[in-house]
Amino acid sequence: MRKVFGIILVVGVLLINNVIAQAALYSFEPTPVDLYELQHGDFYVWSIEWTVPKNIQSAYFTIDGINNNRWWDPQDDNSLYIHLLDNPLPGIYRGRDTTLGNEFIGQGTWLVTYKDTNGGSYENWRYNFTPDELDMLKQYGSDGIFGFGIDPDCQFTNKRIAFTAAVPEPMSILLFGPALLGLVGLRRKKL
Repeated sequence: MRKVFGIILVVGVLLINNVIAQAALYSFEPTPVDLYELQHGDFYVWSIEWTVPKNIQSAYFTIDGINNNRWWDPQDDNSLYIHLLDNPLPGIYRGRDTTLGNEFIGQGTWLVTYKDTNGGSYENWRYNFTPDELDMLKQYGSDGIFGFGIDPDCQFTNKRIAFTAAVPEPMSILLFGPALLGLVGLRRKKL
């Protein structure tokens, strides 16, 4: 009987660990989903109205089908600058790029500079937030609005841009906790 209880307890613990590891994914896309094809002479601000949970596990920024159409042009920087912004205006803002280089220097938190110098091939690109960047995301998104500054210094095309965050599901943990306690209680009652 003790072996059966031991096996049930181990399986219960494994199930709880599996549930804890699961997370709900929250995904956001701008409108339009390709941000106007990321035109060379423009910069973009994309705001997201969502209060970032303090227990966020991970976050990533993706661009599907990205391609540099002017990789051969030596006048182009062939860079795509991406910043995390605090309190941008709601919605999408598209402005004229007045600088050669990063339009968002000194604004928010610089995340990454995507480079494409070979052109011709489309790729699905993903940037994973570092732990420090997740902390900044929590801080910026604590009031329910944060966003991204995106400055293409080349002629990029793409099919879809998205931001995704993984947050643990606390209700799953709450459901399995009482079940495990019930198993312990059942064991004590039989002894």
